[in-house]
Amino acid sequence: MLVFAQRRDAVVPGECFDRQILSGEHRAPGQPLRDFQAIGGGQAVGFGLLVGWSVATTVNYYAQTDPVAVRQAFGATALFVAGLGSVGYAVRRDLSFLYRALFFMLLVLLGAGFVLIFVRIPAAYTIWSLAGLAIFSLYTVVDFNRLRRAGTQEAIPLAAGIFLDVLNIFLILLRLFSSR
Repeated sequence: MLVFAQRRDAVVPGECFDRQILSGEHRAPGQPLRDFQAIGGGQAVGFGLLVGWSVATTVNYYAQTDPVAVRQAFGATALFVAGLGSVGYAVRRDLSFLYRALFFMLLVLLGAGFVLIFVRIPAAYTIWSLAGLAIFSLYTVVDFNRLRRAGTQEAIPLAAGIFLDVLNIFLILLRLFSSR
C-alpha cells in the first residue's frame, strides 16, 4: 500500500506503511493481535486439511487403479522440481516480471479446464495437461528465483507457492502417466 507521508510541509511519495499492517496497528482498539494470528492459523489448518483430504482421495484412487502411474509421477515430479528449482535459483536476473503473464495463462488454463468439463475431446485433455505442466514449470522457476532474493518475511508465502507448484505438477503428471 503506497501512502504519502508529510515531512516539513512537503508531501513525499513512496513512504510505505505496511509495518502498521505487519505489527497489527491497523486493528480495532482493544482487539489483541493474537486474534488476527488465530484466524490466520485456523485458515491454514483448514486449507491443509482440505488439500490433504482431496489429494489423498485422488492418490488413493490412482494407487488402486494404476499404481505404476503413481510411482512414475512421484519420480518425475522429484526430478522435474529439482531441475527447474536449480535453474530458477541459478538465474541471477530477477524473474518476478513473469508473474503477471503466468497468472493470466493460469486463468486461461482454468477457463479451458471448465470448458473441458462439458466438452469431451480426448486430445484436448492431453493438450490441457501439457499446458498446465508448462505453466507450473515456469511458476516453479520463478518461485525458486524469488527464493534467492527473499527475506524472512517472504518465507511462508514462498513455501506455500512452491508447495502448490509441486502439488500441481504431481497431479498433472499423474494424469499424464495414468492409463485412464
